[in-house]
Amino acid sequence: EQHGGGISMLLLSMSTFLQNAEIQRSGCFALANILSSDSEGNCYKFNILNSGGLDVIANSIKMHKDHEGVARAVYKCLCLLGQNPSWEELVPQMETEVEDVTNDEGSVNGLVSDTDGDAAMFDNAGCA
Repeated sequence: EQHGGGISMLLLSMSTFLQNAEIQRSGCFALANILSSDSEGNCYKFNILNSGGLDVIANSIKMHKDHEGVARAVYKCLCLLGQNPSWEELVPQMETEVEDVTNDEGSVNGLVSDTDGDAAMFDNAGCA
């Protein structure tokens, strides 16, 4: 649970400073690093999703859709959250290719929003 409070503070900072592209980029990469080191059985993923993280991440790309650094960070974070975003849908005006951070199936189908509360149903078995 060492990242639990940190995740909440990170998401709060990203929400508070939504107009700051560097905070959004750094925040998404920080979330991606936390997700990459999740040896607790997806507890950090559960924490991020249930703390409104998906909406915060989506707002980052909505606000900074023309900022490649934010787009790459959002893309990586969404992939690690299992959202399978489409690079073309995320930033259709950019012509750069993104590094391969797709899931095992190679699927890149589009951003899934959490407006219906599905994240609350994510399996949190074993999470403190």
